[in-house]
Amino acid sequence: MENIEIKKNSNKGLIILIIILFIMVLGLGAYVIYDKLLTNDGKETTTSNNSESKVKEEQKSISESEALATGNELWKYAYSTFWGTEPAWTNHPSDTPNQYGGIENICDTTKEQVKSKYSSDFKAQSCYSDGTTCTDYTIDNFVPEVACQGVGRGGLQDYKDTSLTVKSIQDNKIVFTAKSEYCGSIFCHESNETVKEVEKDFVIVKQNGNWLISSFYLPN
Repeated sequence: MENIEIKKNSNKGLIILIIILFIMVLGLGAYVIYDKLLTNDGKETTTSNNSESKVKEEQKSISESEALATGNELWKYAYSTFWGTEPAWTNHPSDTPNQYGGIENICDTTKEQVKSKYSSDFKAQSCYSDGTTCTDYTIDNFVPEVACQGVGRGGLQDYKDTSLTVKSIQDNKIVFTAKSEYCGSIFCHESNETVKEVEKDFVIVKQNGNWLISSFYLPN
């Protein structure tokens, strides 16, 4: 009788132990599943956040002050290319006079270097003072052989200066309003009077990571 009691107690203890082990296994399994799901969710959230940050970074446009700095630099380059002066054409006086006894400028810039500042779809226009007689230019005739000689184009001889304001900024395109001022005589540097203003778009585009001149209006 005593042996039967001992056996019953042993069976009860074994059953309790099995139940405890079963509960532990269930708890451990649930923890592993929860931890795995939580980790994956965290990874997905991190990946999603990183992707969103990357997209925002790629879509981020330059500031207006940066756009103006770049625009002014390229506008000056476009203007000086028309007139054969620096910075488009870097030149210096020759050490020896020419056959007429004059000192010529030596051009240190190739046409290819100048063309590298302009986009593939570049276009330019120059108008006379009446505003109706205009000439269109492409990149091919925009950089002539005689550019280093300082030969200018255009008909507005009373030109004073041009200022840029930002019209629109996109990731790969910036449009400026170029406001040119004119005085009443050919001696604009001696006159503070402004008798005429002309506003035209000046456009630069981003190609292969570089800002290039796309559309330009020669103001004189």
